[in-house]
Amino acid sequence: MHWPFAWKFSGYELDDIFPREADDTFTVDPNVDYLDTWKGMEGLVRAGLVRSIGVSNFSVEKLQRLLDNCEIPPAVNQIEIHPYLQQNDLIEFCGKHNIHLTAFCPLGRPGSPLTTRTSEEPVIIQIAEKYEKTPAQVLLSWGVQRGYSVIPKSVTPLRIASNFEIFKLSEDDMAAIKKVGEGRSERTCDPAKMWGSTNKCF
Repeated sequence: MHWPFAWKFSGYELDDIFPREADDTFTVDPNVDYLDTWKGMEGLVRAGLVRSIGVSNFSVEKLQRLLDNCEIPPAVNQIEIHPYLQQNDLIEFCGKHNIHLTAFCPLGRPGSPLTTRTSEEPVIIQIAEKYEKTPAQVLLSWGVQRGYSVIPKSVTPLRIASNFEIFKLSEDDMAAIKKVGEGRSERTCDPAKMWGSTNKCF
């Protein structure tokens, strides 16, 4: 389940099947509860059509509500994680409940509203030079070492191959990267701009 919301269905004949409000946010159907959607997904597991089901962009609060009302818990929660959005509470919660985390945008995103690109952060560059690695390899290694999967996006074969070359960071380096994000909560994917400020996602 990609979001804890549902688009309002307007038919397949439209050029854009994702209806929007006047402010360009998606039109949400308030009558669809994500718990009902989850029950339908549980039915797929029971029917043997899928082995695992999961969620994306779920906060601790929404995960807790799901766990309190489900028969099959989510196997995974895919969320945005990088040094400027470290998601410590979600990491702790998901670990406690055996929900695997997958990080999208683990490198940030070029052209995003981040104040600084994570790959251009001086601390990241310094650590990369120390290990003779790229900033991207440092960021991906940091994520994997924190215990979750990372899914960087690339269409360049050399860059894709490079992304596999993760390595072990020292405890001091892990702490230095953590310090970079202290007091920051910067998203490249802002749900308020997609779903509107009244539909709380996080």
